[in-house]
Amino acid sequence: MVDSQKKQSVLVTGGAGFIGSQLVPALLKAGHTVAVVDNLSFGKREAVPAEARFFECDVRSAKLAHIFALEKPQVVVHLAAQTNVRYSVTHPQDDADINILGTLNVITQSRRYGIKKFVFASSGGEVYGQANVLPTPENHPTRPKCPYGITKLFGEQCLAHYGDEEGLDWVALRLANVYGPGQDGSRDIGIIAIALRKLNNGESIAKIGDWEQTRDFIYIDDTVEAFMKAMATDTQGWPAQDRLINIGTGQETSMAQLIEKLEAMTGRKLKISKVLAEVGAPQRKSLNAALAAKLLGWTPGTSLSEGLAACAHELSAVSY
Repeated sequence: MVDSQKKQSVLVTGGAGFIGSQLVPALLKAGHTVAVVDNLSFGKREAVPAEARFFECDVRSAKLAHIFALEKPQVVVHLAAQTNVRYSVTHPQDDADINILGTLNVITQSRRYGIKKFVFASSGGEVYGQANVLPTPENHPTRPKCPYGITKLFGEQCLAHYGDEEGLDWVALRLANVYGPGQDGSRDIGIIAIALRKLNNGESIAKIGDWEQTRDFIYIDDTVEAFMKAMATDTQGWPAQDRLINIGTGQETSMAQLIEKLEAMTGRKLKISKVLAEVGAPQRKSLNAALAAKLLGWTPGTSLSEGLAACAHELSAVSY
């Protein structure tokens, strides 16, 4: 059951980042009161609407407790994370520090201040590892190939523990590869944003792997809608297995196919500077989102062609 009319106090960690900067305005538009916590290591202060209260704070910081005490949120949406798979392989301690200790701190304060709902951004691509079944359902074994995937699985398991022991109401959205306007690719995260920026500037790109690897690309607006539905759906009493929900299209697109689409769209040829081995990521990814349709009433509404066109349109008005 979804109660879209209920207005709540929401705290969004990582609210100045790519997904957060799109989710926060949607929450405000729906009438919710929103507070944003972000250390601005990746996010941008100007991406946070003036109507949202902003706190420059790392999720690992003891200051987070004071923010919870001040804001008294009813709902927490935890987006803050280190999300670069390659970085997690080369810097596993940093990855764990942010994604494990930071997540633990957010969960601890949520428990301490009695939040009503915790919505966690997990990774559908990385928690499964190389799946035997594609599109991959939620009951597939989890065997992540990189530290980033391990930390996201830890977050899910930690929430499940406190759900069982203390009745914490939570949902983890296992996201596919999120893309769309607002993702600039300057941090080497988001192949679509990176490739479009390189094409626009006439720059060369490092080719990762053989470009036969596939990904499931989910548009930002569809992703935001999934978070909104997860937040508004009454999940009290749900078993743990129903709280792990894939958010994807079920469609595989190879990197070669993606680059071909972007080149055709821009009329430019992408130059290759070097070839690097793929590290820590599965060769093929796509997510079965039937559970999201059943439990949240969510289905993706934007085709890849439509989403890429929106990204290209934004790029034409931006100078990097």
